Amino acid sequence: MTKEQSKKTSNEKLNKALEQTFPGSDAVADNVVDKEAVRPEHRRPAKIDEKLVEELAKKVGEKVKQ
Repeated sequence: MTKEQSKKTSNEKLNKALEQTFPGSDAVADNVVDKEAVRPEHRRPAKIDEKLVEELAKKVGEKVKQ
């Protein structure tokens, strides 16, 4: 790739990122993720109470029927 092509590609990427950024006061949306989100070691996933989920689903089902 020549220097001119490289510059053109960089400009195209920057223009696309600028188009995706709104409002203008926000940072440029370059859509590049440096690393994946990591849950801190001291935090664990929430425990799901199966009975509670079933009860809530039943309540929602009853409301939908009304």
